[in-house]
Order: sequence, then structure tokens, then C-alpha cells
Amino acid sequence: MSNQDVQLSNESETFNDIIFVDLIDVYRNLSKKLLRFFHSSHKSNITHLLKTDDDCYLNVEQIVRLIIENIDSKFSWFGNFRKQWPINYYGKWMENVWTSPLYPWFACGSGYILTNDLIKWLAMNYDQLYGYQGEDVSMGIWMAAINPNKIEDNRWICGTEIATNVDLKQALSVPQLDPEMIHQIHQLFIINS
Repeated sequence: MSNQDVQLSNESETFNDIIFVDLIDVYRNLSKKLLRFFHSSHKSNITHLLKTDDDCYLNVEQIVRLIIENIDSKFSWFGNFRKQWPINYYGKWMENVWTSPLYPWFACGSGYILTNDLIKWLAMNYDQLYGYQGEDVSMGIWMAAINPNKIEDNRWICGTEIATNVDLKQALSVPQLDPEMIHQIHQLFIINS
């Protein structure tokens, strides 16, 4: 076992905050990985679950505030949603299975939150849900079947351009960053707190 595996195992045993999923970690398996995660985590007592990408800075203080303000929300999906997004027929995000020319609404991957009832639905149906080419569009397809309450918030920043109407200190997530950029943004938050 590698040093990193030992550290991860120790972290999981100490804090019970890591779920190991037995799956080859490649891009095309992300939707299957996500479903297995939901299946593994649905029996916990969590009220909300945050999904993000590993290249994002998260404003934890603002995210906690959002959850507290919406603690009674049921059947809800919080995010910044892409709408009328065309299918890619070529390249990394090529979709061979979904036959519509457009995807249903899906939250961009920089971050979104699901309430516990949605997590339970995904967990109960994980072996029936098809894993499409990407985990974010797959989530949109799965959620289209049950039409949850979508709570739109542009503070979940979707791309490299930060919307002019979003104060970086109010942003919930900032995507597509390298580790040094994440550190710089974190320092900015510390200095300005």
C-alpha cells in the first residue's frame, strides 16, 4: 500500500469522511463513481450533500450560510444551471447515447448541493440509472425524471469568466484553478476577513 493510500485510510478511519469506490478512475466513469458514492452515503444522517470538482475554490462560510437559510428545503437542487446545452458529438465530452440534441438542465460542476431526499432517490435507483458521458450532464438527465425544485444561484461560478455581478467574496465556488491559484484565493479571503 502506498503512503498516500495509508494516509487516506487513516483519514477515513479517524474522521469517517472518505468513501472508497471500487472503480477505475477515468473520466468516462465519473457518473458511475457518483452513483456509487450516493449509494454508499445515503444511510448517513446528512441533510445536504455538496458535489464539487477538485479544481475549485469553495467559500465554505457562504455555502454553510446558504444551507442554513434553506435548511427546511425539501426535494431541492441548488446550483448554477446550464440550460438548452447542446450535445457534443465530438471530442472529450462526446455523447453517443443521449439522443436529444439538447441536455436537460444540469448544474455546472464547480458545485451544487442536493437535499437528503434527492440523495436517497439516487441511492435507491443507482443500479437502474445509466452513466452518461459526464457526471454533471448525467445528474441533469437523472433529475429530469423527478423534476426537483431547482434553486438557481449564479454565485456557483461555472467558467473562467467571473460574472460582473458576482463579488468574489460572495461566490460559492470558483472553478478551473490550479493549486497555486486556489491558495492565492484562500489568502485573499483570509486577508479580507
